[in-house]
Amino acid sequence: MQVCIATGRNLHSARRITQSLNWHPHLVAGNGCLTIHENGDCLARSKMSALALDRVLSYSAATGVYIHAETEHEMLTCHAGPERLLYEQRAGVPVRQVDRETLERAEPMNLLLVAPPESILDHKAQLDVALSDHGQTVRSEKDYLDILPSGVGKAVALRGLSDLLGIRAEEVAALGDYENDLQMLGWAGFPAAVGNCTPSVRAVSKRVFSRNDEGGAAEFVRWIVYNGRSLVTHAPTGELKR
Repeated sequence: MQVCIATGRNLHSARRITQSLNWHPHLVAGNGCLTIHENGDCLARSKMSALALDRVLSYSAATGVYIHAETEHEMLTCHAGPERLLYEQRAGVPVRQVDRETLERAEPMNLLLVAPPESILDHKAQLDVALSDHGQTVRSEKDYLDILPSGVGKAVALRGLSDLLGIRAEEVAALGDYENDLQMLGWAGFPAAVGNCTPSVRAVSKRVFSRNDEGGAAEFVRWIVYNGRSLVTHAPTGELKR
C-alpha cells in the first residue's frame, strides 16, 4: 500500500502539514514540478525555462499583477502587496521579496499569479499567448493561476512515481477538487472528488465525498481501504488543498 500527496503547494508548505502529522509519504509538489520519494530522495525536478520566466515577469511588470516564484525551498516575489499577505496566510509560509535578478537566478520550478477571480481568465488568456509552447497555465483556486513548465503536471509526475513503484494506473485512486487535478483524475483508475470541487472535477469523478474542510480526504481514504479493494489494490493518491 503506497500513499502520495500530490499538491500545488511547494515542498516546504506541503512538508509542514505532513510533518505535523508525523507522516512521511511520497510527495508531488508544485503541481508536478517536484517528486520526492518517501525516503527523502528527489526523483524528479522541473524548472521554468529562462524564456518563459522572462515573459511572465515582463507581463507582471507591465500589468502590475502579483506573481511569485516557487523554488524547492522558498517563495520569492518582486511585489509587496495584499496578494502576498493573502498567500502567506493561506499557505502558512513566508514569501521573500527580492529584485528580479535574484528571482531569475533562483531558477524557480513554477510561478503563481494571484488576482481577483474575475480577472483570472483574462490573465490566463494573455499568458497562454505569451508563453506559447514554452509553458502552460492552470487554475488551482478561484484566485490562483499556476504557471508551469511545458509537459509538467500531477499526472505526469504520478505516472513516473507509479512506474517506479510497479503500480498500474488502474490501481491508483486519486482525489481532487480543482482544475489542476483534471489530468491526474483522467489518468487514475478511480478518480474521486471532495464535495466543494468544481463542476469539471465532479464530472470526471466516480465518487464524490464530503467537502475538504469537512473531512472529505479522510473519508476518501477510509472508503478506499474498507470498500475499494475490488477497484483499487493500492492506496490512494491524496490531494492537499493548495
